[in-house]
Amino acid sequence: MMVFVGRRRSLALLFFTCAVCIFSVMALMLIQLNELVVVVLSLAGKVAITAAFQLIWAYTSELYPTKVRSLALGEAHFLPRLGSLCSPYINDLLGEVVVWGPSALFGLVSLVAAALALILPETRHSDLQ
Repeated sequence: MMVFVGRRRSLALLFFTCAVCIFSVMALMLIQLNELVVVVLSLAGKVAITAAFQLIWAYTSELYPTKVRSLALGEAHFLPRLGSLCSPYINDLLGEVVVWGPSALFGLVSLVAAALALILPETRHSDLQ
């Protein structure tokens, strides 16, 4: 997908796919439908966000010049690691207050990430800086 569509669109599409899956899980939790569908959508969202995380490694290294590339990679991957560290606590604490709260928060963050990914420059068919 990176080769044919480009990095920016691929990243935005993966984040958007994750947001749609998580919002669908939230809706299904509210109407309490079949648990199998909830599990399948949850795993589809997990696949999309994992693919987006892997794409960020390649995309970030193409965005920055060689002098600051390792520093930029370290900083660009600090916040996702911090988010994955905090997500179980968000799920437990917010899930006790409102059952659909964690899904709404994670879906919203993924939707914002999809919109912000569209602002980034495209690096397909361009030389490294």
